Amino acid sequence: MKDFTIYKTDTGIIEYVTSSDCNITDIPIKEDETIVEGNYSPSKYKFVNGKPVEQEITINYNTNDL
Repeated sequence: MKDFTIYKTDTGIIEYVTSSDCNITDIPIKEDETIVEGNYSPSKYKFVNGKPVEQEITINYNTNDL
């Protein structure tokens, strides 16, 4: 079983991750999506120029902003 990550080609934002025994070319995707082999968490990664880039998540601890 292999993991595959599907992301929006224009934005690099990950749509979902799926697992399958089939070939990457057998997995249906939409016209505006790209598929890569591997499990990339949507909360941790974004694709830039076709490569996974770890996102820096900024946490705002200022309670005045709540």
